[in-house]
Amino acid sequence: MTSKVLREAYRKTQDGLRTNPKLRALFNEQFISRLPDWDAFVTGYLQLNGDRKAAEAWKRKMKRALAAKGYRREAYDKYAQALETNRLFVEKYREVFDGQQDNTKALSAKKETN
Repeated sequence: MTSKVLREAYRKTQDGLRTNPKLRALFNEQFISRLPDWDAFVTGYLQLNGDRKAAEAWKRKMKRALAAKGYRREAYDKYAQALETNRLFVEKYREVFDGQQDNTKALSAKKETN
């Protein structure tokens, strides 16, 4: 399966989660609302290029953004651990996450009300 096909399936699934009431009913509302945050995290994480100073700045920024949206303190570490555990897969299929609808702003949105 190509990255393009996976990306299209991923986007279609996320669109369905946002718009299809029957599909939404199968998932926790908070899970659905946080999908763009995950995509933004993955995209940013994969863009780290080994520059220690830039990586630390990104980490601080992400921790602040997650906290501002009501995530628990350990969210950053859990997200990073999930990516490290699945790094080969995520790097291979990075295009699935790259270019998701406005990922760069996903984490800067207001705190969710859930």
